[in-house]
Amino acid sequence: MSEIELLLSSKLEFLGRNVLRGGGTVKTIDAKAHAIEQYKEFNERRRAVRQAEADAAMALLRQQEKSLPKAGRRKKT
Repeated sequence: MSEIELLLSSKLEFLGRNVLRGGGTVKTIDAKAHAIEQYKEFNERRRAVRQAEADAAMALLRQQEKSLPKAGRRKKT
């Protein structure tokens, strides 16, 4: 083990974190599939929040529009 690996391991153990030995047991393809699924869920939540914010902003604009004075009609000449 190199000096940096020992330092990192000791810091992780001090923080009560598990130190992964032997490279782990999850296959790369499984990890990528999991990451893609997690991102899809995150992205759906992010889009829903942005949509709700846009809907709220539009409702506020519509409410403000109602309080504006009505424009007079122009006469034909």
